[in-house]
Amino acid sequence: MALALRKRQPATPDLQSRLLPMVLGENALSAASHLRILDFGRANRVSLTFYSELSCRLQVLDASETLIAKAKAIRAAAEDDTPVEVTADDFDAAFPEITQQGFDLVLLWDMINLVPARALPALFGFIQRHANDGFRGHGFMLHKRNVESAVRHLGITNAATLRVVGTDPASLFLHSRKYVNDCMEPMTIDHGVLHSDGRLEFLFRGTSGT
Repeated sequence: MALALRKRQPATPDLQSRLLPMVLGENALSAASHLRILDFGRANRVSLTFYSELSCRLQVLDASETLIAKAKAIRAAAEDDTPVEVTADDFDAAFPEITQQGFDLVLLWDMINLVPARALPALFGFIQRHANDGFRGHGFMLHKRNVESAVRHLGITNAATLRVVGTDPASLFLHSRKYVNDCMEPMTIDHGVLHSDGRLEFLFRGTSGT
């Protein structure tokens, strides 16, 4: 697990979530004996303090730089008229640290907006193959160009509260809820809450991978 901690960012208002308690609240955690969590975000003191109180096994991917690089490669190939096919195997190769692992909870944060539309089915195929029975997923999606082109790094202060601990410039790819839902089949979005900045917070679930 990457534990490199970045410099503290200027304070920003905390974000309230109505959905995180469904997967990280007391009632949700009491139903899981030992949660295996895949966190696509960046390791930070805020989240690590929260996770330290849980009975869980945590894998942090710090995925943003890898996904940004992959998006640039896909865009460059398209500009050269080179056929581009992205598969779940490509994401397994990009994140070898989770080979043959399965997870009960996947926290995507802002990461799907770093992935071009043509690669989104492969990303969800990658998640599907690492999903345990009864798994849940959480993330945000941006479908309107009304925020700066940057990826947020979020920390969990408690089951219902998030804090922006940093941002990095990034090209964002807009995805509608319908397109995301189509890409993740047989997984499905079962809850969504629209935030004031235009981001849709969502929960999804599905069957285990094979």
